[in-house]
Amino acid sequence: MRTHPLLANSLAAIIAFSLAGAASADEPNPYYIGASQALSYQTNVYASQFNPVNSGISTTSLVGGFDQPIGRQRVFASGNVGYNYYTDSAAKILNNTAYGLNAGLDWETIERLSGTVRLTANQSLANYNTSSAPTVPQKNIQNLEQAVLTAKYGITPQWSLDGGYAFHKVDYSAPSYAYQEFTQNGVSLGVRYGQGSVLSLGLAYRANRAEFPHYRVNPDPATSESEPYIADHSNGRYVDFTATWIPNGLSTLDLRLSMSDITYDINHAADFNGLTGELGWNYQVTGKLSTRLSFLVAPGTSATFFAFTSSGPISVQNSTLSKILQYSATYSMTAKTTLTGSLGLVQNRYGQTTPGGTLYGTDLTPTVNLGFTYAPTRNSLLGCNAQYLRRSASQQAEALGQSYPYSSGMFTCTGQILLQ
Repeated sequence: MRTHPLLANSLAAIIAFSLAGAASADEPNPYYIGASQALSYQTNVYASQFNPVNSGISTTSLVGGFDQPIGRQRVFASGNVGYNYYTDSAAKILNNTAYGLNAGLDWETIERLSGTVRLTANQSLANYNTSSAPTVPQKNIQNLEQAVLTAKYGITPQWSLDGGYAFHKVDYSAPSYAYQEFTQNGVSLGVRYGQGSVLSLGLAYRANRAEFPHYRVNPDPATSESEPYIADHSNGRYVDFTATWIPNGLSTLDLRLSMSDITYDINHAADFNGLTGELGWNYQVTGKLSTRLSFLVAPGTSATFFAFTSSGPISVQNSTLSKILQYSATYSMTAKTTLTGSLGLVQNRYGQTTPGGTLYGTDLTPTVNLGFTYAPTRNSLLGCNAQYLRRSASQQAEALGQSYPYSSGMFTCTGQILLQ
């Protein structure tokens, strides 16, 4: 399991700080540890356009975490590590160890300063739908890391000055996926009015720089692997307008509109200048039914880390621009049984500058998820989930080696028990 040294040391520091503070706290035991077993059946495990391979999957995991208040501060962490075993002979090379780590600190001073620290690392088998279907089956382990720091200074009870820093990193074990690897650093600074009220508004400037160390000049996957990679960089500059409106106790609307200007040193086909952003609506339909409708427009590297958590696998977007529409619902049938469902639609736009000119392409992927969970006791959980997706792609996207049509489905049942 690979983790960036700085991120690993920071995770360890947060955990050590929590253990030291919790020893003298009078709070109830905030720790938990447990195990889970999942049995899955997945169609088209290689996300292949032709000759799909289906396989059963057994996943055995250990989970643990804590959530500890320490005075004005709050420290938390959660993690899981599991072994995935594929039953089909054509998929056994995919057997792998996956993990997710998520740690954070919410801090504040006696005066007007407060902030957060969020550190996340994830290792999983990569989604094979992020590139041309592999001609030879291969294992490809995907590692994602994220660090987000925020700080807020309360100028007045209504006005605040907000700042932040974000670090994103994507790595792959398979050399044929190296062209999708990138590292991104970003900073932001802005003001916000009406924090905690019915309507809050914000205005901020954000900038980031990303490095793509293995840019693929030739998009043809049949020949490009034998050619040397070169490094490409991108610079993004954004002016963000944000708003959160809580008209009543049932609805919350959040909005971000960004004037975006993104330029690349080499791959100018991926340059973008225009409006991006996201819109979300949480609605409590009844006491038992809650829904969320969200729409995101973002460069692929940003869409990758949209709602990034420690449990995976995370779907990496490698497009120049992604549009993601999703509707989800949660229904509490009883105090112990919950039903979930979601519908999603993802459109990716690809662009690449090549020796022969500039090429563009698109793909479209609808998805559907249905699931339920049942908690027979406070420390145990049973659940099943079904997912299906079907992607279409333009001829230009296939020529770029970025996308292709395929379909895949997965059904999973999981049992988990915790000790607290």
